[in-house]
Amino acid sequence: MTYSPDRDISFKASWGSYQQGITTLSDDNDVISIFDPWFLTPGYLNPARAIHYNVGISTSLSENFIVNVEGYYKTFKHLPIINLEKKYPSDPDLIEGKGDSYGLESTFEYKKYPILFNTSYTLSWAVRKVNGIEYPPRFDARHFVKSVFEINLGDDWVASAAWFYNSGFPFTPTAGYYDKFYSLEITNFDDIFESYIPYIVLGDRNVMRLPHYHRLDLSLSKSIDLWDFKIYADVSALNVYNRKNIFYFKRDTGERVNMLPFLVTGTIKVEI
Repeated sequence: MTYSPDRDISFKASWGSYQQGITTLSDDNDVISIFDPWFLTPGYLNPARAIHYNVGISTSLSENFIVNVEGYYKTFKHLPIINLEKKYPSDPDLIEGKGDSYGLESTFEYKKYPILFNTSYTLSWAVRKVNGIEYPPRFDARHFVKSVFEINLGDDWVASAAWFYNSGFPFTPTAGYYDKFYSLEITNFDDIFESYIPYIVLGDRNVMRLPHYHRLDLSLSKSIDLWDFKIYADVSALNVYNRKNIFYFKRDTGERVNMLPFLVTGTIKVEI
C-alpha cells in the first residue's frame, strides 16, 4: 500500500506471508562456509514459513536528491537447523527452529549528470531460537554502509569509487582441546596411545564477534560500439588502502586468515 499526499513524498506499508520448501544446509558453528548446498526440505519437517512487515517513507528533497527510509520486522518458524545433538543413526539430521529479524534501512541518492552519488545504511538485528537457546546467526551484523560515487567523463568513459563497511559477524569461539580416543581395532593394545587425536571443544554459540570490515574500490570503464559488437572494458583496483580484513580464524592453530589485499584487475566483455 502506498499513499502520496503530493508528488514529492510517499508513505508505504506492506505485509507478506511466505512458505519455502527448499533450504540451504549450513552450520552456525562454522567460522566460514565455503559452500551451502540447496536441498528439498525433508518430509519429517514442516516447510519453513515467514511473515514480513514493512513500513517506509520516500521523499524528494530536491529535483536531484531522493531519500528512502524503511523499517521492517520478520518472524520465521519451522527453520531447518542441523541437529548438533544427534547421537544415534535414528536421530534426525535436521530439527526445527524459529527466529526473528528487524531493523532500519535507508538510502540517499543524488543524481545530476554527469554525477551519481548513492549511499545506503542498514541497522539490523537477527536471532535464532533452537531447543530453548537463543543466539545470533552468523550473518547477523549490526551496521552496514555502502557508498558509491560515479562520474561520466564523456565519450563513454565512466569512473567510480565504492566504499563498503560492516560491523563484525558473530562466531563460536574455541574453548579448548582434549585428546579424543579413536580406534577401529579395540583388541589391539599395541598402538593404543597413538589412537588419541586432538579434538576441539567449542564455546557458547556465536557469542564472539569478528573485527569490523571496510574497503575502498576504484574503477574506470569504457564501452565501445564496433561493427555489430558492443565491447566493455574496465580496470579496477580492489581494497585500495590495503585494509587487512579478516576472513576467518583457523580452528586448529588460531591463526588469522585475511581476505584479498590490494588487487588490480582488468576485464573485457564482448556482446554479439
